[in-house]
Amino acid sequence: MSAKLSFRPLLICESVSMMLIWAKRLAVVASVALAGVSAQAATITFDLTGRTSLGSSMAFHQDGLGLVVSSAHVAPSGALIQSGLVSESGSGLGMLANRKDDTAKLDGKGQKEVLEFLFSSDVTIKSITFALIKVGSKATGYMDGMLLGFASVSPNIDVSALGLHSDYFGIGAKGKDSAFRISSITVSTVPVPAAGLLLLSGLAGLSVFRRKRRA
Repeated sequence: MSAKLSFRPLLICESVSMMLIWAKRLAVVASVALAGVSAQAATITFDLTGRTSLGSSMAFHQDGLGLVVSSAHVAPSGALIQSGLVSESGSGLGMLANRKDDTAKLDGKGQKEVLEFLFSSDVTIKSITFALIKVGSKATGYMDGMLLGFASVSPNIDVSALGLHSDYFGIGAKGKDSAFRISSITVSTVPVPAAGLLLLSGLAGLSVFRRKRRA
């Protein structure tokens, strides 16, 4: 009996020691992977100019990242309601709200028009370029369906300092005197390191082991 009682604590101590050793090893591997994240970050620019076409949505694919652009308008409640058609031309993307829409730009005359950008994975918006800008135009910004604010439209707007990170963004026209097209959008995407996932799994396993031991 005494031999069995002395052997069991020793076995538990050895198991805990091994778990701690593996957790430390995983932490080292993860730190190396995380150190290389900045080098792996990809900056991708979607050129939204080119063909002349209309559609309920437009699909783009660049460097392994997908993007679907659809059109909407702002309801009185502030919600975004999908409507109209996305208009693509050599100067970029606009919106055709209805048959009476004679500009096919993104404008705020009548309904407040919005183009919605849905990416295949989370990205950080870096910059947006515009064309055919009506003097005095202002653009509204949305993220995850919520209004962020507005800004004066210029040919190139750098928003990298804002840290806007999501898979969904919206750009609309503010007011009846605003009209423009969106020529390109530049984003960055950072892959999740596999080693980081392994570290989380290892620590989770260690936590479960400790809870079992306390029980």
